[in-house]
Amino acid sequence: VIELPTIVSHVLSYARLVAVGLSGVAIAMVVNYMSIEMFISPALENFTIMSIVMILVGLGIFLFGHTLNSHRPGRHEGHSLQRDPATSR
Repeated sequence: VIELPTIVSHVLSYARLVAVGLSGVAIAMVVNYMSIEMFISPALENFTIMSIVMILVGLGIFLFGHTLNSHRPGRHEGHSLQRDPATSR
């Protein structure tokens, strides 16, 4: 009974980590759709000089979006499996 608030706290903390991970997946899906479906695929269907520009823009969006998605601040903060010896019982 005494450890119930701690257990609830841990469950909520891990739920937050799951939500952060799922938001990263959603952002990656949007970046893929924007770069591939909106720029690269239409450019490859009817290839012209303008298609080269569209493909380069699509690749830029792809690289920029995934770089920002993987380097969000606070993304890698979380629980460590190692405990601090000074606070563990």
